Amino acid sequence: MTARAAVILAAGQGTRMKSPIPKLLHKVGGRTLLDWVIDTVQAAGCEKIIVVVGDHSP
Repeated sequence: MTARAAVILAAGQGTRMKSPIPKLLHKVGGRTLLDWVIDTVQAAGCEKIIVVVGDHSP
């Protein structure tokens, strides 16, 4: 079986959320959205996970 990989696009700024925190760093259920996504792709059998982030400096 071929190994699976996941690319998570985490470059959003969250401006529509009216927050200075990037959207995937907001917490839901005590964990960041990024934590939930990483756990989900691991559960789907992805062995390699790549997180693409943006530059959020002013």
